[in-house]
Amino acid sequence: RAKLQDAAPPMAAKVVHGVLLEELGSNWRRKFREFDDIPAGAASIGQVHRARTHDGEDVAVKLQRPGIATRIDDDLSLLALSCEALRGSLPPLDLETIVRQISAHVRAEVDYEREARIGAHAAEFFAAVPGVCVPAPLPHLCRRELLTMRFVSGRKLSVVLDELSAARAAGEP
Repeated sequence: RAKLQDAAPPMAAKVVHGVLLEELGSNWRRKFREFDDIPAGAASIGQVHRARTHDGEDVAVKLQRPGIATRIDDDLSLLALSCEALRGSLPPLDLETIVRQISAHVRAEVDYEREARIGAHAAEFFAAVPGVCVPAPLPHLCRRELLTMRFVSGRKLSVVLDELSAARAAGEP
């Protein structure tokens, strides 16, 4: 999973510009003072670019890979067919519910408008909590396949958790 999150091949700038054109319209370049064509990170579903708004705010722009939602739907259809084909070899299970739940959760991963709503609630909820910073989305720059949020410099949560686990294993407090 980490390899898919951290080492997916980046989309070419031309593809990124196509996604921005599709999501923000022909004047997408006017929405940002600066936009870095070199991705800050690439994953299996999309990638993130640094940008700056006209009011000087640093943002992270998360773009979905073109066609990924269709590929996911195809994969989920194959999952359903596979489960049905294997039904006779499996113990009694509610395979329809299992497939439905997996499908709902996977499809939610490609709904960036949903992610923006959840992110906005989380940013508001944690705003007064010292030491916790949730990057708030910029709703006017969010679409179904585009998510723009305030850029927060930090470290990846999985790295921090791995370090804490290693420290505990070594007997450190």
